[in-house]
Amino acid sequence: MKVPTLSATQLSLFRECPLCFWMAVRQQAARPRGAFPSLPRGMDTVLRGACAGYRAALPPFLQDRLPGALTSLPIGTITVPFLGWKMSGRLDEALMIDAQIAPVDFKTRASLPPVGYGAQYYQVQMDVYAALLTSQGYVAAPDAYLVYLAPRALCDAVAPSSDVSVSFAVHVEALPVSPQRAWTLFEAAVACAESGVPPEGNHAACEYCAFRSSR
Repeated sequence: MKVPTLSATQLSLFRECPLCFWMAVRQQAARPRGAFPSLPRGMDTVLRGACAGYRAALPPFLQDRLPGALTSLPIGTITVPFLGWKMSGRLDEALMIDAQIAPVDFKTRASLPPVGYGAQYYQVQMDVYAALLTSQGYVAAPDAYLVYLAPRALCDAVAPSSDVSVSFAVHVEALPVSPQRAWTLFEAAVACAESGVPPEGNHAACEYCAFRSSR
């Protein structure tokens, strides 16, 4: 029997709206979604490639922006069994800061985010990454690091037929993380998913639930 897996995205959904999470897991009635933007994924690939040659160091675009150095330890997708389920996540990068390890995640946006954006939208993701790292025997640093990149200007091509370059503004946000908070959330999500009864509560604040109830 295949062991069900919960990702950071699914756990974020559970925190946002337990009913939408329950319907997606129990009834395969996931929220509708449009076309997935491929540019951020392509940028992640480029950025991971730019970091590949800087193990135990920092690439130029991250120097003086991040503490420590990129880890030489294996990273990528980590999957951990827990409570008969699995927690899974894919890290972009990780830092070694003294004897501690910190998740790093790249975020490509149209513009740099306002203050508090990371805590509002990426807290669960970074808590999960910290929990996954500690499950591998590493000591988690108190902070994770979100590296935001936003396009700033188009650089002139050398010739009409050559590729063009785009300069990006870079901003780093340190986000305090708690591995225990991730495990607590995971436990609550598993209990919700295994229940045959939809979760109670006021779901009016969820636009998807409001739409379903209005039909």
